[in-house]
This record gives sequence, C-alpha cells and structure tokens, in this order.
Amino acid sequence: MSDYPLSYDRQPIDAGPEDPAQKPLSARQTDEFYNAAQTMETKRRELTGRILLDYGLRSSELAHSRPSWLIREKHPKTREADWCVDVPKGARCTNGNPDAGQGNSTGADLHNTSEPCSQCSDRSYSDKDWVDDEFHEKTPWHPKSKKSYQYRVWRIPKESALETIKEWEGFLQPDQQWPVTSSTVLRDVKRIRDRANALSEDNDDLDGINRPIHAHALRHTFGCRLAAAGFEPTVRMRQLRHGSYEMALYYSAAWNLRHRDSVQDSEWKANEEF
Repeated sequence: MSDYPLSYDRQPIDAGPEDPAQKPLSARQTDEFYNAAQTMETKRRELTGRILLDYGLRSSELAHSRPSWLIREKHPKTREADWCVDVPKGARCTNGNPDAGQGNSTGADLHNTSEPCSQCSDRSYSDKDWVDDEFHEKTPWHPKSKKSYQYRVWRIPKESALETIKEWEGFLQPDQQWPVTSSTVLRDVKRIRDRANALSEDNDDLDGINRPIHAHALRHTFGCRLAAAGFEPTVRMRQLRHGSYEMALYYSAAWNLRHRDSVQDSEWKANEEF
C-alpha cells in the first residue's frame, strides 16, 4: 500500500510540490498563461512560456539548451520522423563571465563568453556517478539525475507543440545555448504572469493569474496536461524523466482536482485541450 495519503479517486496527492508557487496551474490559468506568452514583446519571453508548458523542461535545462538538443528522429518501423528534446549527460556552458563583477559592474556581455555561468561553476556533482572532475571541467552543466538524460522528451501530439519546437530551433543560434541564464528564465515566467494579469484588466472574460508562479509550476502543469490527455503514468514518468512513479500518479490526482474545479467554475469541456 502507498505511504501517501489518497485523494477521493485513490491517487496519492502528497508527492507533489510543497511550495505553493510550484503547484500546477489550473486549466483556465494554463490557457491564460499560454496566451499571454504569445503576446510578449520578445521572442525569447514568448518561447520561454511556450517551451516550459509544451515540453516540461526544468528552467536550468532551458537555459542550457542548444540546437543539438532538438532533433527529428525516424520511427524504426513507420520511418516517419518526429521531434524530440534530447537532454545530454552534460553540456558546455558559455553564459557566464567571472570578470563581470557584482551586478555586472563592468557592463560585460555575459552571453556566449565561453565561460560557465556561476550556477555551473558552483554546481555540486558528488551525488552524480557519471560526473567526475574531468567531465565537469569539460561540461560544467549536467542534469539533475540519470533519468533526466536517459529518456527523450517527445513532442506531444498537439500542433502548438510542433510550432513551439520549430520556433525554438530557429531561435537558437548555431552552436550557442539559450541566450539568458536560469535566473532570467524565472524572471521571464513572472513577466508572463504579469502580462496575463494586465490582459485580464481589459477583458471581462479573463480572470488573470492571482498567485505566485515559479518556472517549476509549468513543469508540473505539463504533467497534468499529460494526465488530461490520457497518457499512462509510466509514459508521464518518462516524458518528465522522473525516477518516482508516485510523482507520475500525483499528476492524476492533481488533474482530477483541476477537473473538479473546472466543473464548479462551469468551465469543464468533455475533452479538454491538453
């Protein structure tokens, strides 16, 4: 028997995030956030919101993504090609400049300097058996766990996800990583939330997103979208590259709570878009 308390549909609900800012968005909030991202003034901010919702990456993964991570691979039987994100065991990081000084007092260009960012420079790898000193020196960024690079993130069968990954590939410069660091990705997520709230002030059909949002909330929202679309827990676990089956079940519980809230808000659709 599971050690987790069960929800009304007998799914564990305590495997999810404790931080309220990291909890999944509701179905309505997801739509408003996605739509707000598409109105952002820069392509980077627009894609930040879309990528995190359509592919469920961690903010650090997005900040270190490169064109080589985005691939099309043919199915061995059908020979039809589709897109996926292939996160490596480790990656070079060129978004730092140790000579910039506190608050970048020198005004240095911090992007693609060939120097790793502070997050990578200070990154601990004592718990990662695939990383040694030599590997870390060569590829100072490495993902959270083995599962993070053992499974690819395949495009979900939704047209917007296809458009997102194509625009993502076109946005990245050849052999260069995402142009801002993880901390800026977090700020971009907050800016998109603020845009969603601003849009709601001028539109009575929008409610806004009156809650804090961390980038990781969008990863958990992606898990709920997979549950809504009927993906099995094992598939969700691989798409999110989790090592915990309980976490995959959490998205079923979280989705059912979202479903209930939608019914109560008279927003339910028989086959809600994921």
